[in-house]
Parts: sequence; structure tokens; C-alpha cells
Amino acid sequence: KQALPPGLSGEAHQAERGTLAKDKMDSWMKAAILREDALRIEALRQHFRQYRYPDVEDPRKVCSQLRELCHQWLRPERRTKEQILELLILEQFLAILPHDLQSWAREGGPENCTQAVALVEDFLFSRNVSFENCWLSLRKVLI
Repeated sequence: KQALPPGLSGEAHQAERGTLAKDKMDSWMKAAILREDALRIEALRQHFRQYRYPDVEDPRKVCSQLRELCHQWLRPERRTKEQILELLILEQFLAILPHDLQSWAREGGPENCTQAVALVEDFLFSRNVSFENCWLSLRKVLI
């Protein structure tokens, strides 16, 4: 049995243990919320990027719809210019990666370029491949 710290009764000790359990639960909940937010942002990005011009819509309405989708994705009222640029650069970085790397990186759910680069580096390291060799092998397939 674990000794109680001086001055703590059994009830106080249980309360202390409950706080620790609560802290762990709070940490787990925060991580789950962040994952859910990342998935939501990715869904909004895809919705914006995959929007197609409908045959019967007024061009002003289409443009307005695109503006709304873009605002939902980038949330300029809540993000700084730097954060918005980071999202756009991250999107482009992921888009230009070879397919295997792109899939690996997207599955990792990076929220910024630093995380995306780390995922790509981990992928290459785990396969003992340099980034240059990865691109060269892709070019051979495409040519």
C-alpha cells in the first residue's frame, strides 16, 4: 500500500488520485478535440477545392458560395495572415508530394508544414530512402 503524504487522510488521498485521473481524462479529451478539429478543417478544405461550377447557377451566387466555403475553411476572423499562409503552403506541399509520401503525410494529419516535413522525413528514414531518390524514382515512372 502506498504511504500517504503527511497530513493527507484517506479521503484527501482519493481526491488527489481523482484529480490525477481527471487530468489524464482532460488531456485525452483535448487530444480528441484537436484530432476532430483537424478532420473538420480537412473536410472544409476539400469541400472548397472540389466545388464545381453548376450549370444553372448565377456566377455571382457561385462566387459567393466559394467565398463562404473559403471562409469556413480558413476562418480569417480567427486566424492571422501567417496562419492562413501556413495552411495554404501546407496544402500545396502535400499536393506536390509523390503519391506514397502524400498518403503517408495526410494520414498523419499534419496541422502545419513543420509536422508535414517531419512525417515525410520519418517515411523516408523508415525506408532508408533519400528525398532525391524518391523524386527520381517517381520521374522514371512518369516518363
